Amino acid sequence: MYKFINFKDLLLKKTRNQYLVLPKNFISISKPDSISPIFKCHVKNLQDLFLEFINDQNRIRDIKIDRENNKFRCIQYTKFFRFPDIIDVEFIEIDAELSAIAIYSRSRYGYYDFNVNKNRTKMWIEGISKKISIYE
Repeated sequence: MYKFINFKDLLLKKTRNQYLVLPKNFISISKPDSISPIFKCHVKNLQDLFLEFINDQNRIRDIKIDRENNKFRCIQYTKFFRFPDIIDVEFIEIDAELSAIAIYSRSRYGYYDFNVNKNRTKMWIEGISKKISIYE
């Protein structure tokens, strides 16, 4: 079985071809590039809506899901050069009615990615936010 990453122990590379999103107050050895919103829904609902959203995305392959531990991983190939980017996601339960998402998107090759990983994570979170209310 595939071993998913542990966001708490995730050590970022020194390259600029990665992007990390974590919920506020999430304890990790790496500092996030941006903060995930808190969604007004149970963590399983967030997971279901995310998977529904992913099914509409282009160039995604090698999907791995661990529903029991709220983990997801896939590879998305870039639009023009078809480079493989790896994306790991964890759905985090805040309480029975609130949840959040952690996303680590990174390029497999190169040093700089022209903000592809940043733009992807922001677009994914915006897409999910259209389907689920955000807790203020």
